[in-house]
Amino acid sequence: MIEPGVLSALFQAPRARSSTGEIEFGLDKAHWRRGLERAGVVRNLDDLPESQVYRLLASLPSRQVKPEVGSRLFLQILERETFDPELGGVDGITFRAEGKLPVQFGGRRIWAEREGVFYAQRDDFPSVAKSHLRLLDLPSRRNAKQVMARFGVATLQKDALNLKICSVDEVVEGDSITLRSRFDLSKPYIAALRKALSPDGTHLRRLEAVQLKVAAHAEMELSIDGTKIVEKLDPWRHSFDGDTLVITVDGTRSFEEVMDLGCHAVADGLAELFELQSGADFMPFLASSTDALRRAHLQRALPSFSEDELASLIGGVDHAFVSPFAPDVDAETMAAGPAVAANNSRDGQASSTADSGNHESGPDPDEVPSGAKPSEVELTVQQRQPQSNTSLERTSFPRRTLRVSGPTGQVPNPNGIHPGKGTDRRQVFTRRG
Repeated sequence: MIEPGVLSALFQAPRARSSTGEIEFGLDKAHWRRGLERAGVVRNLDDLPESQVYRLLASLPSRQVKPEVGSRLFLQILERETFDPELGGVDGITFRAEGKLPVQFGGRRIWAEREGVFYAQRDDFPSVAKSHLRLLDLPSRRNAKQVMARFGVATLQKDALNLKICSVDEVVEGDSITLRSRFDLSKPYIAALRKALSPDGTHLRRLEAVQLKVAAHAEMELSIDGTKIVEKLDPWRHSFDGDTLVITVDGTRSFEEVMDLGCHAVADGLAELFELQSGADFMPFLASSTDALRRAHLQRALPSFSEDELASLIGGVDHAFVSPFAPDVDAETMAAGPAVAANNSRDGQASSTADSGNHESGPDPDEVPSGAKPSEVELTVQQRQPQSNTSLERTSFPRRTLRVSGPTGQVPNPNGIHPGKGTDRRQVFTRRG
């Protein structure tokens, strides 16, 4: 391999070109590398096809490769963006069913059979508790779905261990006051950042409810193979107890150390809440001592947002993501439902016919006959004028065209004629731009 990097223990790098060859044949570095590539020497791990990768993984224990070296290879494969387990074929299926894995067990790294091996995506397990588990030797908070898809290893679930906090020695004075204050003051800015990057309402609502509890000591209870184990949560670690984020601190450290390591523990907890690999994005807000600094960090993270948009994000009113093409919905019509609307329409037509004295009803030109062939109707949707715009000039907005395919009833006009006649519920809408 031309560039083995951290996998140099697994792949032998080609011999470097000689100085005499460069002088005699003009064999410089570029020509030497081109020759290696034409000879079939792979550049790095990305050049290996999936089937060959799985054969390599299966051969590691028999080649006496150290488990820690194998762990580095597993991590490299997990971080490959273009890796498709389905392309591994029979080699991939065989490895995911029978291949040995590098695990941590009893404080040691070993090659082990895959039965009973799990991936610890969470990092709030007590260190001593991990000695009772067979865990795949990979960093926590990676993509658990890809760990399962690529290596066939399931994620260790908190519920499977009945993991819970059983005792907390809370610290309510001293540096913990500053930590709680910084957490509470940072929440609007963290929510604004996440809302801008990934507006997931579930996580944002949970963030709003989370309270921080700082503890000098905390004990966790878990059950392994029917045996209950109680262990202490390591310093500068976190764990969730419902909507309470518990972090442990070492009160013997200086104020600067407590703030830095404590904020990192809080950031790790927020990363778990938002299902992220790292909480580094939250550290600037937690470490800031003033709102001016937090706002400056938010502006640096979202440089394309204006001051008004940032203010709306921080305040919880997200005007930046209100779609200008959102339809106006009649709540009464929605509540009545299509059946009621159709009945009202028929009743109205009947009474209108009776009042006019005409008892003969001809075919309704707007009715769709049974078995009608699909038709196409073009609808033009225009962006709504913002209500706050008081300008006398009409702003020019983009237009969108919808093509309606399939049987359809009357398309209501702006004046609301025949409001009860809607379109066929089976129609298919496609949007073209």
